[in-house]
Amino acid sequence: MFLHRFPAEQLERIRSLAGELVVSNVDVIIAITAPGAVALKQITSVTPIVFVVVPDPVGSGLVASLAHPGGNLTGLSFMAPDLNGKRLSLLKEAIPSLSRVGLLHDRSLDPVTTRNNVESYSKAAKAMGLVLHPIEVPTPEAIDSAFSAAAVDGCEAAVLAGAMLANEGARVGGSALAHRMPTLSVWAEKVPFGLLMSYGQDIVVSLRKAAGYVDKILKGAKPADLPVEQPGEHQIQELRERKIDLLMTRATGQQDDFHSEVLFDEPFVFVVGVHSEFARKRRIALKDIIKGNWVLPPYDSAPGVLIAEVFRANDLSPPRPLVKTIAIQLTVSLIASGEFVGILPASVAALSAHQASLKVLPLKSLGPRISAEIVFLKNRTLSPAVGSFIACARKVAKSLVRVP
Repeated sequence: MFLHRFPAEQLERIRSLAGELVVSNVDVIIAITAPGAVALKQITSVTPIVFVVVPDPVGSGLVASLAHPGGNLTGLSFMAPDLNGKRLSLLKEAIPSLSRVGLLHDRSLDPVTTRNNVESYSKAAKAMGLVLHPIEVPTPEAIDSAFSAAAVDGCEAAVLAGAMLANEGARVGGSALAHRMPTLSVWAEKVPFGLLMSYGQDIVVSLRKAAGYVDKILKGAKPADLPVEQPGEHQIQELRERKIDLLMTRATGQQDDFHSEVLFDEPFVFVVGVHSEFARKRRIALKDIIKGNWVLPPYDSAPGVLIAEVFRANDLSPPRPLVKTIAIQLTVSLIASGEFVGILPASVAALSAHQASLKVLPLKSLGPRISAEIVFLKNRTLSPAVGSFIACARKVAKSLVRVP
C-alpha cells in the first residue's frame, strides 16, 4: 500500500501530515524536502525515513555524517549551499553588468539551512563584487511583492531558495516576467514558467535513487548503515547501465567492472591570495597558517576526505573551515580576496593563479595525491568519437602537468 500526503510546503500542514503517516505504522517514509524530513525526525526515531531534497543533512541535524548517518534517516544530499557561488557566477556571466542580486527565500527552510544559505550567498557575492539583498517570502501571496521589493532595491537579477518557491513555479515565473527580473532556480523544471536559468541536481534522478533506498530498507537494511549519497555518484551507475560511454573524474577507487586510465597524478598545494599576510612572509611553515581562515570542502565529501588526510599526514588536526564548499570557483574567489587559506590540486591552483591573484605557498605537502581518470566499462567497444575524445583528453592532461 502506498500512502501519499501533499502539504504544499506549508509548515503546519507538514507537521500534521507527517504525524498522520507515522501513526499509520508504515514501513518507510519518503520525505521529499528538508522541512518534511525535519518534522518526521522530531516525531519518530523508529520509522525509517528517506529524504530526497535536503541541502545540508548534517547541518540540519538529520544525520551524524554523510558516511555514517546513524539514527533512522538517510537519503540524498542536495548540497545546494555548496553550489551557491557557482549560481551567482552563472548569473554574472549571463549579465556582465550585474551588481545587485536579490535572494528570495521562504520559510520552508529550517533556521540552520536559511542561515547557511544567506551566509554562503553573501560571501560569494562579496568575493564577486556583488551586493546581495536577502528578501524573505513568507507565503505564496507574498511572491509578487517580494519581486517588487527586489526591483525597488535596484536588483538586476534574483536567485530562489526554498521548497515553497519551488512549488509555486507558475506564480514565481509570472512575477519574474512581470518585473523583468532575470531569475535563477535550483530546479530545471521551473525554467519554462519564465525563469532565466537553473543550476542544480536532476530531481528525477534523485527520486529514482530514493526508490533504491526504499527497496534496500524494505529488504532489511538499516538507514543508519546506508551512506547519504552526494551529487554525481549516480553517474557510476549510469556507466554500468551503458547510458553513458565514459567518465572523466577524480579517483573513483577500484571497480572490478571498470577500466580506468590515470591521466595525471598530482599533489595538493596550500594556496593564499597574493595580498594575504602569509604571502608576504619569506619563511613559512604549516603551523603558521593552521589557524587562518580556511575555505575547504566538507570533510565527509570525497575531496574533503583526501584533504583531511593531508593534514593528518603532516601531523596536524584538520582545521575547522570558516567556509565549507565544493565549488572551485567560490573557493578560488575567496582565497584571492586575501582573507582565506585553502588547499587545491596543483594543476587547479596553477591555472587559477593565471586568472586570479593566488600564490602557492612553498610548503611540502605529505599525504595522498589526487588523480584524474578516464573510466569506462571493461570489454566494451568504444566508438571512434569516444576514442578521439580520449586522445584529446590525454593531450590536455600533458599540458596540465607542465603548468608551472
